[in-house]
This record gives sequence, C-alpha cells and structure tokens, in this order.
Amino acid sequence: MRSAVLRASGDFDADRYLAQYGFVASRVWRAGESAGENGPRMESGFNLAIAEARSTLELMREIRVWVAEHSAALGRLIEVNVFVEIDVGLTVGAADQYTASIAASSADLALLAASGVSFRVSAYPASEDDQTSSSEPHRKRERFKGHAGRTSRSRRRPRAGRA
Repeated sequence: MRSAVLRASGDFDADRYLAQYGFVASRVWRAGESAGENGPRMESGFNLAIAEARSTLELMREIRVWVAEHSAALGRLIEVNVFVEIDVGLTVGAADQYTASIAASSADLALLAASGVSFRVSAYPASEDDQTSSSEPHRKRERFKGHAGRTSRSRRRPRAGRA
C-alpha cells in the first residue's frame, strides 16, 4: 500500500487553519508544547492524510487531484511562510512486494513546485502483519495512520556532514 501525507510546519495557528479549510488532521502540534527530551516545540504544524492507493500511478493521480482541488489552501500556507511537503510512504520487504518505487513525472514535480510543496518518499519495512491477508482493512488503516503520524525536522536544519 502507498500513502501520501501533507505535512505543514511553521509559525502559524494550525488549529485555525485546519478549521478554516475544513481539514481533519491525523496529528496537530503547537509551538510551546513539550516535545519530550527536546524541550518545547518551536513551531506549530499538522499531518493530513491526502491519498492512499495500491499502485504508484493511482497514488500520483490522487495527489495531483488533491493539490489542484486545494490550491487556495496550499497557497495560504505558502503566503505565511509555512513549510509544506507531501510525504509518500511505501511499505517494502513484504513477501509479495519486496521492493517498491514511486514515479513522479516532470509534470507532477512542476505542479508541486508551482504550489510551493516539497516532495519526500519514505520507505517503511513490512511487518509480519503486512504479509497476512491483504483483505484486512484494519491493518491497512493502521499502516496508513502510522505513516501519517511520523514527523521529521531534517528538511530545514541539515545535520553536520549532510548537504
């Protein structure tokens, strides 16, 4: 299964933004909240599941449609200097699908760039549950939900030794 999550973070009121556009995020965080050992969060943000599909072609189609239909909402985030990325999650290592890939055409990438949206691909190892019956929808939701809850800060602050 492939999934796509819109992740936004910056100096903005994430709750107000989500309410304004009628989005229901899978995760919301606010500046000042505890980030565990890292101290208080410096930015607010959210994760929003936007697509899920069995094939990469279908997933990229769903992403294109979502971006086109929500261009005004995306534009508002860019206007207030919020970092926005679409993170595509792939499950790899299952017996029936040992590897996985995503194909983004130049038109796909141009649409994202014109919208101010970065693009990331994340691979997750398949669990034993992934190799059981694929007709169990609760397992699919759990994997999708798990991807939607993931966050990363490496996009803004490169670590030493990384370009």
